[in-house]
This record gives sequence, structure tokens and C-alpha cells, in this order.
Amino acid sequence: MSRGFISPFGRDDATMSHRVGDAIWITLGGEDRLLPGAVINDELGKRIAALEEKEGRKLGGRARKRLKEDLVMELLPRAFVRPTRTGATLDLQHGFIAVDASSRKTAENVVSELRHAPAVSRRCR
Repeated sequence: MSRGFISPFGRDDATMSHRVGDAIWITLGGEDRLLPGAVINDELGKRIAALEEKEGRKLGGRARKRLKEDLVMELLPRAFVRPTRTGATLDLQHGFIAVDASSRKTAENVVSELRHAPAVSRRCR
């Protein structure tokens, strides 16, 4: 997955925030790669069976784990990508942030990314 601040106005706009009075509108965007476990397990089963037949012995736990890690790295470039956008408004006058999210975890991710943003960190010191 990858995360970063994007334009609240869409892909074609280079504006990274929008300010009205003491309120700033920002948007956190991200991409998650989706790789279903069933796809991994099916392909892993085929490869393990082929290796066991070729070598004439059962693969150990470490070999299976290494094979699975290699398989995931091989399949990730072909995985589905799910884009996400989460808007937030910073109220500078009252000192709070409103995040447009239905889950607490999503809202906490936005606040965490905001804390780690270089421009915001310099102003908060």
C-alpha cells in the first residue's frame, strides 16, 4: 500500500489544499494492492506439488515459507489496485480536525499522516 496527500479537487488539479478563512481542506489518497489468499494458496499448492514430485521428497516448513514469499513478490505487480480518498478539514481557529471517514482506523490514519507531514511538523514546534 502507499499513502500521500493529493488534491481535493481530483487528479487533474495540482492544488494540494483549499483554504477558506481559518479552515483548510486536505485529502489523503492511497492505493492498496489486493492479492486474494485463495489465488496465492492455489498457485502455491501447484508449485509445491511440482517441486515435491521433482525432488521426490516433502518440502520443509522453511522451504514452503520461502516459496510463498517469492510467489507473493511475483504476483504483486499483477494484483488489483484499489484507490482510496479520505477528506479532512483542519479548523485552525478552534484547533480541531474533522475527518470524513466512517471508521476510527481510517480517521486515525489521516491524523497520523498529517502529524508526519514535514510542513505541518515544522509549524507545530
